[in-house]
Amino acid sequence: MRRNPFLVASVVLFAVGCGKSETPTPAASNTPPKAAPSTGTTPAPESGVTVVEYSARIKPLLDARDTAVKELGETLQGATTTPGATQEQALETVTAAYEKYLAAFTVFATELQKVEPAPEVRKLHDVLLRGNERVMENADAQVGALKSKSLEEFSRLQQEASLVAQEYAKEVESEVNAAGFDWTKFKATNQLEKKA
Repeated sequence: MRRNPFLVASVVLFAVGCGKSETPTPAASNTPPKAAPSTGTTPAPESGVTVVEYSARIKPLLDARDTAVKELGETLQGATTTPGATQEQALETVTAAYEKYLAAFTVFATELQKVEPAPEVRKLHDVLLRGNERVMENADAQVGALKSKSLEEFSRLQQEASLVAQEYAKEVESEVNAAGFDWTKFKATNQLEKKA
């Protein structure tokens, strides 16, 4: 029995929403613009940004990214359950959904790079950027596999996406905890709060 790669994809998405964005894909190209690569470090702050200010700036970015993850999951579920839909129609729907998802993660990366982190969350900021890059690289490869109608490659990339997402979530959790913040609250609300 063959597994439906679109259904597998919807399961993977729940792991990506570790820190629970959205611009239409440019018409000239079906691929969203690439965010500038992260150098892995954030420049020293020029002013005294507080954690509260930083948290307030990143929350809407994380919320928008989480919305994109949720929408992709819903689209994938719909593509696998729409009565009478052909595999070709499902493939077109899923490809468009992945392009939108990739565009949202691109916006997240671009906007997050503009946010100045407070000194105590500098490592977390860098982990968010690096992890997001890995998710984007995988999603871009998934779009390529979908466009070439290589469902076996798409399925392989979905398994890889699951590992990438799990690793990303663990890194974010580790940095949130190391900085003395409550991971459970951050995961649920996208807000940094000190542990009680």
